[in-house]
This record gives sequence, structure tokens and C-alpha cells, in this order.
Amino acid sequence: METTHSNTNRRPSLITAGDGAGKVDSPNPVAGVPGWCRRSALGLLFLCAFTTVSAAAELSLTPTEVMLVDGRKVQGQLACELDSHLVLYSPGLGALKSFRKEFVASYTRGGKAVKVSAPRALTAEETKIDLDWNGWPDAVPEKGPKPAYTTQKWSPPKRLLVWKTLDGKAPMHDELVSGQNRVKVALFQGQDPANWLVLGAPLGSGNKWDLDTDVILPSAGLEKFYSVIIPGAQFRHLMVENHAWIGFGDPSGMNVAGNFWVHERGRGGVSSVKPGDFIGPYHTFCRNDRAPIFDQRTFNVDDPTFVAFTWDNRGYRLAQYVNVKKDAGASVEFLGSHISGDKFWIFSGIGIIGPDSSVHADTRNGDWVQKNGTLQLMSGAHWGKCQNKISTDEKIIEGLLEFGTRERPLTKDAVVESSWKDYTGISFKITGEGKSFTVEKVGKVRMCSADPKTARVVFRYLNRDLGPQWVEEIKGTPYRELPRRTDLVLLGDVELDGVVFEDVHQGGVRLGDPAMKAKIKNVTIGQNCGGTKLEELFALYEKGKPPVGWSADPVVLKLLRK
Repeated sequence: METTHSNTNRRPSLITAGDGAGKVDSPNPVAGVPGWCRRSALGLLFLCAFTTVSAAAELSLTPTEVMLVDGRKVQGQLACELDSHLVLYSPGLGALKSFRKEFVASYTRGGKAVKVSAPRALTAEETKIDLDWNGWPDAVPEKGPKPAYTTQKWSPPKRLLVWKTLDGKAPMHDELVSGQNRVKVALFQGQDPANWLVLGAPLGSGNKWDLDTDVILPSAGLEKFYSVIIPGAQFRHLMVENHAWIGFGDPSGMNVAGNFWVHERGRGGVSSVKPGDFIGPYHTFCRNDRAPIFDQRTFNVDDPTFVAFTWDNRGYRLAQYVNVKKDAGASVEFLGSHISGDKFWIFSGIGIIGPDSSVHADTRNGDWVQKNGTLQLMSGAHWGKCQNKISTDEKIIEGLLEFGTRERPLTKDAVVESSWKDYTGISFKITGEGKSFTVEKVGKVRMCSADPKTARVVFRYLNRDLGPQWVEEIKGTPYRELPRRTDLVLLGDVELDGVVFEDVHQGGVRLGDPAMKAKIKNVTIGQNCGGTKLEELFALYEKGKPPVGWSADPVVLKLLRK
């Protein structure tokens, strides 16, 4: 269903360099600030220092065609022109992109072509990093199903904020990217209005943003790398381009009502122990352009295999707590890979893990789909922790879990990866029963596959076992010898057609009612299971009792006798 975001308070007129949009004020850096994820408190110190009501230029969006120097054309809505960049909205107003003028041959303004730079061929590095153009992410696909976020109708915002301190003159400080690799980055605090071009409604007292504020941090060359820290904020769209970082701190983290796009060399998210809440009545996306990491066996930023994986492997983290709090029927689709420092909880509305994408929360709390929430996994999606969570219940479904939908059926496997469990507290002090995957009595699971033989849901062991984490190890137990298998507890309304069980204990598919087996169809028993027949995997759930495969394991029996 298409919905429309309307706004009647915008102020129409074209902003060009001649209107003052091209002026860049003096930089206002934060000197001597330590690493990016430790700066949130500093932003608060500046909050009281910059309470002047900021001036604003008028906001008007006009259709334009940009001709890039390599001959490609970009259709969009021209928002403003800086000395060094053009800033465009997508035709549907669901995304923004800046284009450095050195890569723009010409663009249209007022029906006339404005020449900028000479056409030329681009190097591979210029194409990938400096120009960084692969199309509008909110565009409706030419064929195939339409993701909900591509059907959302947007109006211009009340306010657009464009970071304009891009001259590279601010003092630079060492910052870490992949491994211990260091780059020079200019550090700023985001509450100073001198660093922003404000288009539309002025910022009020305290220069606070609202849910009708769009924000873009334009790309910069490596020599002009910049990082912005700002206290907790709410906004509609946020775009963070290459060599730009933004971190939201205390007291509230971030509330996101629109689309959130972080480019491969950008960073955006919450830099303190606070939530990133995805809210509102719209269908939106949260996109990270880094390569997906679900096949990585470690997320250790200093591990050689992960250091070489991407230029900045510290940019996957989204927030300490990633919460979906959408209105009923509204959705946010996670594209690329995203890490939560602790929780991934679906309170309300629909959270979607998009095609070949993944969400990974760290190990303190289990993931939770609450009774008013829905989680959907699309083709190639992966859902699993950052590393093994051994001591407590890991995935809890009280709402609706869907693998594919009628509109977007699975065309390849979706994967649920769960930790092995120490059900009897041999190696760890456990909390609760320590179940791997649980559908409670009020929960519901549905599946829609284009071909249940080839596009399935795969339940497997999460093979990112870095040893004891966040729990107290009981000394003298052979941690590495305990069985690496998982379990499922299915107590609610579960219908699955096209399932692969891997690494599941004997008796590890535990049902609330034996009749539930009839609704689990086209089952394949994969590698490392505790049985080769379905009757060896299925069992009736008994509260407080681990799977028989755990209780009968020779290592477990030996340790229990001790």
C-alpha cells in the first residue's frame, strides 16, 4: 500500500551559489577529542554554547539532469550548490546524494545547461570512492517485486541540513579504520550552526532537529576527512557519504523516521550506550554500503581476515540498541550488514532483513520479536549474533516471523544462525533455559518460497565461537569439547515449507504439540545433526529439560558425573 508523507510548511525558491549556498564558513573543530565512539559526552558540553537561532535560506527543489564526466546521466531534484558540490534529491525524494564538481561535466538549471568540468575517463578508485555513484537506492526496480520502501511517497522536508565545512583546513587527528590502520580526520561538534547550510525552516533555540529534518554529510577526499559528533537527535532522512562520519550521543541516541544511507567509507549511528530507534508511519530503509559480513567467522576488527575485508571495518555498528518501533503496517528494511552493540528488538511495525543482508546483535541480550512486531527475512538474508551467546535464550518470537512474503517470495535460502547452548550450566552459569530459537505460544511463523526445494530457511549453528563472553566460566571444564549443536522450541503457530536443519541436537526440534510436525514440510537434514531421520530430531518440549542429544553426549555425561 502506498502512503504519502506531506508537508505544508516548506518555503519554495531555488537555492544556488548566487543565493549564498556556496559560501563555506570557517571550520569549528573540536580539538584533542579521543576516538569516535567515545565522544558523545563532549557533544553535550557544547550544547549550551551554541543556542543561537540559525539563519536559513529558502528551500526549493527543481528537476535537473546531471551529466557526469564519464558520460553517465543522473536525474534528480537540485537542492543546492556549494562551491565544491551539487546536492540532489532522488526523483522520489527518498534519498540525497552529493556530487563533487570535479566529476560533473554539466547540469541543467532553469532549463539551461551549466558546464562544470571537462569530460574524461575515471580511474577505478575515482569511480568507486570519489564519485561513488550506483543509482538511487529508493528507485523502483525495473523488474521483479517492489520493496515497500520503493513505494513510499515523500514530499520535501520542512528543513534540509547540508554540512558545508568541507575545505579540509581544520586540524586533523589520528583515527582508526580497519585493524590498526590510521587516517587523519578533522573532528567537529555538530551543534555549531556555522557548519551547516540550513534550507527551509530555521533551526530554533538549541538548533534542535525534528522528524521533518533531512540531513546530508557530503563526500570528501581522503585529505578532507571529517567526523561530526552531536547529542541525541531525531530526523527524517540521513545520508552519510564517503570520508564523512557522524555519531549521535547522549542523552537519547537517534530517532529515525525516514531513510538512512551510510556509504562504504562513511560511518553513521549512535556513538554512546543509547538506542537507534526506527519509528514512524513510513516504509523506509537503513542501508550500509559495505560488503555483507555474515560469512565472516570473526567480527574482531584486528583479525587479519577481517582487516582485509573492507577499508573501514569499524563502520558496521549502528547503535548499542537497534529498535524497530514503527507504526502498525509500516516497515524498515535493513540493507547490507548492521551490528548492534547489544539488542535487536522489534517492538512494533515491521523489521525486514533485506536480500543478501544481515543484522547481528552482540551477546548480552537475546533478539526479540514482540507481540506487536513482525520480522521478515528476504532471499539470502542472515540473522545471527555477533558471536556465540551461550548462557541465555537467544531468539524469542512472540509476534510474527516471516521467511519471504507473498509479494516477495524466497528465491534463495534465508539463514537463521544460532549459538550452541550449555543447558545444564557445566561451563557457565545459565539464565533461564538457554534455548537457541523459541517461538512462544503467542508467536507465529510463516513462509513463502518460490520453490521449497531450493529456496528454503536454513537453521544452523553460528560458527563465530570466540570463547567465553559476558558470562562467568566455571573453571576446569573443557569448553572446547562441549557439543556445538543447537535447538528450536516451537510452541506457537508455525507453518514452514522448505526447511534445512543443520547442527541440530537429537531431539533438538522441540514441539509444543506432536501434531505440529504436519505443518513442517519439505525438510532436509543437513550436516552435523544428532540424527539422520526426522523422528530422531523431533521431540515434545518439556520445560526445564535440555534436548536429549545434549544430555546423552559423552562429554556432557562425563562432566555431569564429576
